[in-house]
Amino acid sequence: MKYNSCIALILLGSISPLMSQVSIGLSGGGGIDHNTSLRMALPLEYTFSPSFSIQTAFNFTQQHNQQLINRLRSDQAYRQVTISYVGIPVLAKFRLNFRSMSLTAASGPQLSYGLHFVAVSETGHVEELEFENLNINRFDIAMHMGVGVEREIRNQAKLFIHYFHQIGVNDIDFNKNSDIYNESRILTIGILFPLHQR
Repeated sequence: MKYNSCIALILLGSISPLMSQVSIGLSGGGGIDHNTSLRMALPLEYTFSPSFSIQTAFNFTQQHNQQLINRLRSDQAYRQVTISYVGIPVLAKFRLNFRSMSLTAASGPQLSYGLHFVAVSETGHVEELEFENLNINRFDIAMHMGVGVEREIRNQAKLFIHYFHQIGVNDIDFNKNSDIYNESRILTIGILFPLHQR
C-alpha cells in the first residue's frame, strides 16, 4: 500500500509542471536531535491553488545512526557513524493563508541513496566504511511529515521555515536477524522564487 502511494505521488509530480505555477529555491538547516548534522536542498514546488501544492527537491543529508556502531569491529571505540545521502522527496503541501503569511503542513515519501559512509572514533580518527562489507543498504525510503511558516516578500518570492519529522520505513540492514531504521527531526530555512505561471 505504501509503495502504491509513493508511485501515485511521483506520477502526480511528473505532470505537475503542465498545470501549475512553478517555484524553485534553496534551503539549509540541520537536525534538532543527534541524528542529522546537515541538510541542504534545492526545492521545486508546483502550486495548483492558494491552498495546495506538490513539493519535490534534490537534497543532501548527513545522517547519523548509533545502531550502526554495533556493526563495527569491537577492538575500536567509536562515537559516531555518518551516512551522506542524496534524496528526492515528493510531498503534498497544504496551506492556511493569512494575507502575506501562510501556515503549511506537508507529508510524503522520500527515496535516498547513500554516497559516503564513515565512522569517527573516540580519538577523532575518521574511518571510511563500505556499505557492501557491512551489509548495509545504500537505498533508504522514508516518510516525511512536517509543518512550517511561509512569508511572501516580493514578486511572489517566499521565505520559509519548515520542521520535518523523517521516519525510515526501509530496513537498511541486510542481515535478517536485526533491523536498522533511520529517523530524524529536521529544521530548515529557505527561499522560493517563482519561475513561471500558466
